[in-house]
Amino acid sequence: MKKRTLIGILVSTVLLYLAFRKVDVHLLAESLAQAEYIWLVPAFFLMLISMVFRALRWKCLIRPIAEVKFVHLFSASAIGLMANNLLPARLGEIARAWVIGEKAGISKTASFATIVVERIFDGFTVIFFLVVVLLFGGLDFPAPMRKVAYAVVAFYILALVSLAMLRFKREKAFSLVKALTARLPAGTAVKMTKLLESFVEGLTVLKRPRDIAAAGLLSFLVWIPNILVMHIVIRSFGLDIQVLASITVFIIVTFGIMIPSAPGFVGTIQYCFVIGLSLFGVAKSEALSISIVYHAGVFIPMTTAGLFCLAREGMSFSGLRAAVKEGEVTEVDPKQTPLEEPL
Repeated sequence: MKKRTLIGILVSTVLLYLAFRKVDVHLLAESLAQAEYIWLVPAFFLMLISMVFRALRWKCLIRPIAEVKFVHLFSASAIGLMANNLLPARLGEIARAWVIGEKAGISKTASFATIVVERIFDGFTVIFFLVVVLLFGGLDFPAPMRKVAYAVVAFYILALVSLAMLRFKREKAFSLVKALTARLPAGTAVKMTKLLESFVEGLTVLKRPRDIAAAGLLSFLVWIPNILVMHIVIRSFGLDIQVLASITVFIIVTFGIMIPSAPGFVGTIQYCFVIGLSLFGVAKSEALSISIVYHAGVFIPMTTAGLFCLAREGMSFSGLRAAVKEGEVTEVDPKQTPLEEPL
């Protein structure tokens, strides 16, 4: 078992312990029994709507590379979410790039670059909601939470600047790669150069204002249904909590699942719910019960949908797992010569 997988399992184990520590099992069971599970039905359809918007956004980002059918983008997105639930080390993003590369016949590295850009859009959308909570939530967040928030903001700004420099200062990027690979075997130098070439190709959208604007709008349409899902699940337990409170919990969970964890974010989601809902006076046992229902309500349908889409695309889970664990996001033809000049 790889080191990063072991670290993720260890982190999840510790967080599960912290989440369940000193929890009254009887109160937990009572809270679970009192929930109105009928509200999981509209929550499911909201998750489906979010996935539709996710696929439409990806279509905007990948359009400069190739025209890919919506159905393939939707399937790849569902498969990626499923892979994050069942495979270690957040391999879902590589799974998405591999699936769409196989179905659309495009470079998997270029498609992976569009996913990186997509994650930047997600980051800034979450930051927007964070600002809304800080301005209008009326909460005095603990210092550690504020430090984490500042670190996340800095990370996404740095990532955006790095991608922009790679896209608009390609000559320098390629010169740096050539300098770093000068002493390496010719085959390795070819592969690294082709990887960079394909990755930069995937950043083409950064020069298309219309697609950037569309992707930005769709990012809000991706995240709003997800926030509503959390709000519905929380309200299904009879809690009179406002939308801003649900947004706060959602942000804490979103930041929390960025750290290494076991497949499916086990432990991370539970602990983040306990921390987030404690800000609004919700008892630990009730917060934990809400986290269990939310986690199951998201995990089961998303995993099922991903497995269904995988079968529909004529692929096997074993083949997907083997490909992503090998980090197969590109194909390099050893007969091709290194790129002499940037495109």
